[in-house]
Amino acid sequence: MLKRLFKLLGFCLVTVLFLSAVLLSAVRLWVPSLGEYRNDIAAAASRALNRPVTIRRLDATWRGLSPVLKLRGVTIGSTQEPQRPLDVSEIWVSIDVRHYLATRELQPSGVDVIGVDLTLARDAQGRMYVQQLPADEDAGFGGGLATMSRLSIHDANITIRDLPGIRDPQRFRDVTLSLINRSDLHELSGHALLPGSLGERIEIEAQMQGLSPNPLDWQGIAYFHGKALAMSTLSRGLLAEAQAVDGSADVRLWARRRSGRMQSLSGEIEVAGFSLQQGEGETVSRFDADRLQSQFGWRHATEGWQLALQDLQFRRGVRSWKADNLSLAVTTGQQASYVNASASRLDLAPLAGLLAVLPIDASYRAQLQALQPVGLVEDLSASLQHDAGTTTVDHFDARFIKLGVAQSGA
Repeated sequence: MLKRLFKLLGFCLVTVLFLSAVLLSAVRLWVPSLGEYRNDIAAAASRALNRPVTIRRLDATWRGLSPVLKLRGVTIGSTQEPQRPLDVSEIWVSIDVRHYLATRELQPSGVDVIGVDLTLARDAQGRMYVQQLPADEDAGFGGGLATMSRLSIHDANITIRDLPGIRDPQRFRDVTLSLINRSDLHELSGHALLPGSLGERIEIEAQMQGLSPNPLDWQGIAYFHGKALAMSTLSRGLLAEAQAVDGSADVRLWARRRSGRMQSLSGEIEVAGFSLQQGEGETVSRFDADRLQSQFGWRHATEGWQLALQDLQFRRGVRSWKADNLSLAVTTGQQASYVNASASRLDLAPLAGLLAVLPIDASYRAQLQALQPVGLVEDLSASLQHDAGTTTVDHFDARFIKLGVAQSGA
């Protein structure tokens, strides 16, 4: 009985394999003939996108068991400005065979966009849109692609153009992005070469969750790795008045997004050729370090936000400095800002150079710099409050060892 059963199963298996081979052979012979329907596919795409689409060449091939349409020389026109079309070198469309067998309707399971040059522009209302497609035409463009099984962009160049007078256009080269969707789970990965003013390269990986077709509504965690980033650009808008920073930074950043907004950031930074400048004209002071590194974090608080800095260390020539268990936390509220600092051990001598670049009045900076403090500080704990232009010390506790300052006076 068992022997007959195995023989029957073997016969069924051979039959299925034979029929599958015949079916695949027939389909493989049929797929190349799809090239004859180039104009029909272009017309269907034009109706779906509500804008003129032309295809210079159409080929067909296979990716595993899924047929793939290769659209070459694709031009997506604008109904308002025909002289500014969107040109794409190639678009590969994978057909969802399972969906076709169930519904007899063609539906893409994946799209690969290869070789496209995009310009993202900002209008007067602050909205970003593809410049080759005016803002009203671009509304909702690509929204359905966010729920596709797979969407990839290869060898793209993207230029971001802001309003005139705000900043120069930024061009990102060799942009590669891949989005994989599995129900409400979304995985994003990619990289890009940065404009020279920003740095060298950025890489991204993200794992998000959400049912909305709008990616901005998803929540999850994203990882960014920036290489040779320009500190002068990264620090824009973050420094005090008359401060400037320079250097080349390697940054690793983890970002958490929830409820439609950024919830927290954490990461680490290592800067080569670090330079912090304070003041202008004859009152300029500088602090330089061959290398500086630290860990940092940012998150929303009850009334504002919190910023934390830990494990700060730097090297100047052959000398290096590291604070043991250093923690600096800044919390902002609607009425006041608070600073809490702690450290188990600090060497004051290497820190003297930082006194010259504090964002305070130049005369006070000069007095502090003239102190040239030396010695050790242990078990530091301090709390400061800044409100209405006044800073008060709420708490200060520390133990000083061999503390000394420079001699002053006549």
